Amino acid sequence: MFDNVPAKKGKIFLEDLKKLPSNVEVWTYDKQDSNDYGFKYNKSFFTEGTKKRVKEALGTDDIVDVAFVANNKGREAIIKNVYTNLKKYGLRLYFYVLNAEGLIENRCIDNKTLDYGDYLKILNKSRAVLDIVNNGNYGLTLRVLESLVAKKKLITNYLDIKEFDFYNSNNIFLIGEDDWEEIVEFLSTPYDEISEDIIESYSESAWIDRFLA
Repeated sequence: MFDNVPAKKGKIFLEDLKKLPSNVEVWTYDKQDSNDYGFKYNKSFFTEGTKKRVKEALGTDDIVDVAFVANNKGREAIIKNVYTNLKKYGLRLYFYVLNAEGLIENRCIDNKTLDYGDYLKILNKSRAVLDIVNNGNYGLTLRVLESLVAKKKLITNYLDIKEFDFYNSNNIFLIGEDDWEEIVEFLSTPYDEISEDIIESYSESAWIDRFLA
């Protein structure tokens, strides 16, 4: 199974695939790669361990409106833009971004990686999770799946998320399509419950079953 294929290396990658035995199946979590290269598709998943830790961290007290814990990875411009738009409406933010020294109010100090357990505590105390993907990403991030398990609202620039079965406009704010002027109302409305059957379809066991179907 492969992650998304880098565009500039696509031809080299396909030449390597031709060397594989004919009975080897190639799978991907990226819908675009599946369409472009004929790979079999299997959607992203969360492990039972991740689900357990997310559930254990859950509580009821909100201390921030939007949380974002990530590595810069060349996304600093869009991160700053989103931060500015959120801050304009007086929202309480928790941004912890590695390698983003120019970001105002960045909680990250000395580029120290945040422990996953500490991240889940922040997730617990947030009304919404921010998800920012690079151009060319056509698969779900773990951050999306964590928000699904934790029943937290999501703010994302991954517009293809509308194609997934858990998409609900009341729960997911689309950067680039939805109006920033509606962000306060979006955060203030209750979370719409998603069917447990849908959530479980993203579990580790369901992911494995799809390979064997």
